[in-house]
Amino acid sequence: MTATFENSFGKGSVELGSAARQNFVLAPMPDWVGQLPGDELLTALPGETPGDARMKTLVRKNCTGCHTASYPFQHRFDQAGWNAVLDLMKHVNVLGTYQGPDHKPNPTIESHQAELAAYLARARGPGESTMKFNLRPRPSGEAARVVFKEYDVPLEPDSSTAVVPSNVPTNDGSDWSLGTPSGTNGSAGVHDAQADLDGDGKADAAVFRPSTSTWYISNSGGGTTIMQFGLTTDLPIPGDYDGDGKADIAIYRPNGANGAEWWISKSTGGTFATQFGAATDKAVPAARRYPPAGPVSDCTG
Repeated sequence: MTATFENSFGKGSVELGSAARQNFVLAPMPDWVGQLPGDELLTALPGETPGDARMKTLVRKNCTGCHTASYPFQHRFDQAGWNAVLDLMKHVNVLGTYQGPDHKPNPTIESHQAELAAYLARARGPGESTMKFNLRPRPSGEAARVVFKEYDVPLEPDSSTAVVPSNVPTNDGSDWSLGTPSGTNGSAGVHDAQADLDGDGKADAAVFRPSTSTWYISNSGGGTTIMQFGLTTDLPIPGDYDGDGKADIAIYRPNGANGAEWWISKSTGGTFATQFGAATDKAVPAARRYPPAGPVSDCTG
């Protein structure tokens, strides 16, 4: 039986300066796959049949260049969700930059998109997984002792120069229970946008599919939210615009009727729209330096 555990005790409840023994209890996590390293996830993907072996090779060659396999596979999506991820990623270059829906797509992903989405949904979908795990032995004894060698730095106070304001939690990799973090922690690339869309303090994996203006959100608390908001030419810019601790679904429309427009579906209810900026500008929400387009994720890679 394999199990991984939540970091529910928090570093703040342990007296780091004390040499005395301190006991705490960690609750097991139901979906332990999200904490595995990328090589073990790739090995576990189904590949017994010629068709599955071909899909496994395509995943390895096309989905692990900018991040390890643990980044996308820490989340579960149904076939429609994986198709949405692929629909966007086929328009992303080697630098992680989304080049828009009119850019010539990656021919490999484009040609095999339907097969890949079905394959990934069988492996990391909402139902029973076809992955077969053969995990390395866990450490034991002295190697398994808890030793803190890094410390959290308080988030920067809210100010006009703050990159990450104090009300925006981040995943910098120090908390194993949050899974694989983004390499640049939200500062660049479509893999690195992060938003807490369900308000539980954890970033939620999500994608915006431009072709249908549909948002697919894998809630960290469980379940998937599907919502249509925006136009095919809009750019996703999620952020906590109403200050309730939840990221709001939002889009930036460079070529609105009266110039650049911002449309925000507030988590507190209702829609807010305003005109600000020129058609050649790039939107930069104050809550975080989200990229001009791409999935909302910590998917994100």
